[in-house]
Amino acid sequence: MTVSYWSSVQLAGMLGGLSGRYPVTVVDNAERVDVDTRRVCAGHRYIAIGRNAGFGYACNVGARESASAYLLFLNPDCRADPSTIDGLISVLEEWPDAAACAPRLGRRQIYGGATPGLLSALGYLLLPDVLLGSRCVWATATRACVPIAVGWASGACLLVRRTAFDAIGGFRPDLFLYNEDLDLSDRLRANGWRVLIDPRLLVNHAGAQSSAATVDTANLWSRSTHRYLGRSFRSTVVAAILAGGMWRRHLVALARGRRGATFAPQFTAQLVRRRTTTDPVDDPPESCPSTACDG
Repeated sequence: MTVSYWSSVQLAGMLGGLSGRYPVTVVDNAERVDVDTRRVCAGHRYIAIGRNAGFGYACNVGARESASAYLLFLNPDCRADPSTIDGLISVLEEWPDAAACAPRLGRRQIYGGATPGLLSALGYLLLPDVLLGSRCVWATATRACVPIAVGWASGACLLVRRTAFDAIGGFRPDLFLYNEDLDLSDRLRANGWRVLIDPRLLVNHAGAQSSAATVDTANLWSRSTHRYLGRSFRSTVVAAILAGGMWRRHLVALARGRRGATFAPQFTAQLVRRRTTTDPVDDPPESCPSTACDG
């Protein structure tokens, strides 16, 4: 299934790549009927919510409309070959203790990684991504050539065992956008399941290209990440260490002529705000002009 927010152009490519092999449910988060999206979805199940309810909420709506043993969450800006989906299904069939499996998502695309904590944050601060591999909090590289267990896997393309998804109540809707996949992975592992990445499988993911709407990705992601981490003293320390790791990568990227390589400025600004204000900055927005597709 997939979540759309003014995503007709990307949806056309994504649905076309599946070659009609799988039943697809499209949940439309547009505030009014998106005629183009409905047209593109002809022949597939189409559900219009009538408001931008967020990625997790929309995924849960779509999941309730499916009776499949496995649920594939796929962003409109992903291009997945049917053989890759078959491969993800095979992994979960071979690993009965695994609840979810994801592929790699292309060059420099985050496919998952380690759960944010003191040790993983220190690793992110001190070590290069290529050395950390799947132990990086936001991993883009791995030397593995077989399925491996990770702390979390990206919801851009994520196959989840239906029984496990239902048992934990699906995605956490109050995160609205970003980190729903990280939270889902946490709760799956807390219930005794493994979360896997299969580096042999590859899906091309454009990244933050699902919607034609204007997206303030940096601030939305930063806000959601702080909300996921929480407001305890320990989580604040973890966030501060992660910010240091972001700035290290950010400055290196700037020195190499790359701009906007990380969200270090926005993440740090919101970290400072959380420690210097009593405003309910964790409250999710009632509406958001961004895509509700990039999980």
